[in-house]
Amino acid sequence: MRTIIISAFPGMGKSYSVEHLPQYKMVDFDSPVSPWIKTNEGRIPNPSFEQEYIEALNKLKSQGSY
Repeated sequence: MRTIIISAFPGMGKSYSVEHLPQYKMVDFDSPVSPWIKTNEGRIPNPSFEQEYIEALNKLKSQGSY
């Protein structure tokens, strides 16, 4: 089965699609990975964000979510 990842800004219809297009197997993915690391001075970019994000997506795929 082919996997397509749709990434869009809030309000663009991702959650709506999951709820209203049952003919497709979809997951409304809220990433557990933050692009930021909180520090005492504020926040800094998470240098491993991209890799952790891809790993989280691959975990979903290995569980049968497409």
